Amino acid sequence: MDKKEHIHAGHRQRMTNKLLQSPNAMLDHELLEVLLYSVMPRKNTNPLAHKLLATFGNLPRLFRATKEELMTIEGVGNKIASEIIVVGKIAQRLAVLKETKESLNSTFNIKKIAIQDFEGLLEEKLLVYLLDKDYKKIVSLLFVGKYSQIAIDVANIANAIAIHKPQHVVMVHNHPSGDVNPSEWDDLTTKKIHLICTFHGVSLADHIIIHGENTFSYFLSGRLDELKQNADLKTILSND
Repeated sequence: MDKKEHIHAGHRQRMTNKLLQSPNAMLDHELLEVLLYSVMPRKNTNPLAHKLLATFGNLPRLFRATKEELMTIEGVGNKIASEIIVVGKIAQRLAVLKETKESLNSTFNIKKIAIQDFEGLLEEKLLVYLLDKDYKKIVSLLFVGKYSQIAIDVANIANAIAIHKPQHVVMVHNHPSGDVNPSEWDDLTTKKIHLICTFHGVSLADHIIIHGENTFSYFLSGRLDELKQNADLKTILSND
């Protein structure tokens, strides 16, 4: 190890110790420096950390960046871009799973929480909230898709309902296109989840489509009752 590498090694050890001993004292660029250690094993990560933050402004914007956006930065290749993207995706999913004590017993409350979860997303995402008798969240299930269609794991939803024993279920998903009117696929998915809920003695309370401040509520529109009346076993067995 030459003198330069030795200096970097000592700095890395100090930064790692700081992370383990006082993580809340770490500055944004320091956290980013440590993150880059694994993909930049023999280089000083400090300049690139500063460059990334200067370009994107803050960590939230950085971790929402696409591969193409990241790779416009000199020094960022596939490995570094992949590292940043995977951390960003993990952070998004952890944010979805955070507990809330607010009751999801109205379209207004659901919309308020969902706006945060869906902000800035370019892909379609479905959240299935399992709620207790007071409409408070027990757990939420996340499904992500592309090209305006999400693969729904029916068995996963059924298992979660059996394990957590909710009283109500609320679905929320986004339309990145901006048109919140439901599609045939949305109707079919609503029927499927209603049938799963019915088999377990659970009520599907609403399915809300969101884009920014705009929403469509199956419950408020009366469409939910209509679909429930027309759902049968063939629905759950049908292909997406």
